[in-house]
Amino acid sequence: MTIHIRHQAKQLARLKYEQDVLYDQYAKKFGLQRTSFFILVWLYYAQHPLSQACLSHKLGASKQLVNTSIKVFEEEKLVSFVPNERDKRQKFIHLTDKGRAYAASILDPLEEAEIRAMSQLSEQEQNQFLQLYASFNESLEQHLESEM
Repeated sequence: MTIHIRHQAKQLARLKYEQDVLYDQYAKKFGLQRTSFFILVWLYYAQHPLSQACLSHKLGASKQLVNTSIKVFEEEKLVSFVPNERDKRQKFIHLTDKGRAYAASILDPLEEAEIRAMSQLSEQEQNQFLQLYASFNESLEQHLESEM
């Protein structure tokens, strides 16, 4: 491996970390920790019902941590549970109307900021950025799996 590639990999890691910090700081403005924030993101944009196990997998967080965050949302009447018809042991989590309004108040402005940031790039740069980012993540996942 060349020194140049090592430097590039470290630079990308730093940039990704800086982006993570931006999202963490944004979440903290609303009194949310990382896990709670991203649970809200997944529930708000979900196209189908999500279980706690699914959220745990998507977030790479323990089921216990996800459960704790969900309980707080439940106490605040932001989420409700719907039984899974196929597996009665499992429940799906849905945002209540109050929860959807709460999530919208946080996530809609974030989405607008992301759109404005992306619009700073040309259409070609946007496509290239997304393609390269997806390709890097796919390759990284393969290399990490081979390490385990």
